Amino acid sequence: KLQELNAKYKASGVEVVGISEDDEKSGIKDFGASHGAKFPLGWDEGKAIAGKWEPKSMPASFVVDKKGIIRFAHLGYHDGDEAEVEKEIKSLL
Repeated sequence: KLQELNAKYKASGVEVVGISEDDEKSGIKDFGASHGAKFPLGWDEGKAIAGKWEPKSMPASFVVDKKGIIRFAHLGYHDGDEAEVEKEIKSLL
């Protein structure tokens, strides 16, 4: 679902980035490929990003504005969450 949003809003300047906080980076690329992710995927080695943003559960999705401020946070994933994320993206364009 994130890839669909990425494709739909990329021309508007929206960037989707996936970051794994797994203990090892092996498997991240394969996971992304198997789920159709064509956006950048990174590894949070040492959990530096997770330590700063402190997600309460995983997966977690954050909508961040152009100034780097977290505007919306989604914890976990449920079918249909992408509609809310899209609404939030539109509110920031």
